Amino acid sequence: MRKKTSIADTVQKELLRRAEASLRYLQIEWKQFGRVRPLALTWLGEEIVDDRGLPLSDVVVCRLPEDAAKRPAVLAGMVARTKAQALLVIQQNESNVKAIFETARGTTTWHYSVEDRVDHKMLVRCSVEHDVDSTGLLCRKNMKN
Repeated sequence: MRKKTSIADTVQKELLRRAEASLRYLQIEWKQFGRVRPLALTWLGEEIVDDRGLPLSDVVVCRLPEDAAKRPAVLAGMVARTKAQALLVIQQNESNVKAIFETARGTTTWHYSVEDRVDHKMLVRCSVEHDVDSTGLLCRKNMKN
C-alpha cells in the first residue's frame, strides 16, 4: 500500500523543484559577471498587489544589497510584504556560493565552490544538505549551522 501524500508535501516538493530550477541563474550570472550577485526569491503565500497596484501571485525576485549587514532587514521586509510561503536566498563569499531554500517545513541548501582553473575561475556544484542552514524567517527548526 502506498503512503498517502498530503497537499502540504506536494506543495513543498513543487516549490523545491521550482527553487532548484531557478539555480540555472547561477551559471548564467557567473559567466556574465564572474561572480554571483546576492539575490532572493519568494513564492507568495497569497495574491498581493505590487507598488503599481498590479496583482502578483507567483514569485517575486529581489536583488539584495552588496553590503551583507543590510541583507537581513531587506529579507525580513520582503518575506513580510510578499507573505512568503517559500524563500530562496543566494549569496557568494570568497570561495563558495550558497543557495538556501526555506519553508516552514524545513530547508535545503545547495553549495557551489569557486575553483581555480588554468585561465579562469569556475563555479562547481558540490553538495546539497537538508535542514542545516536557515535564515530563520520561515523555518524555525534547530539547524546545525
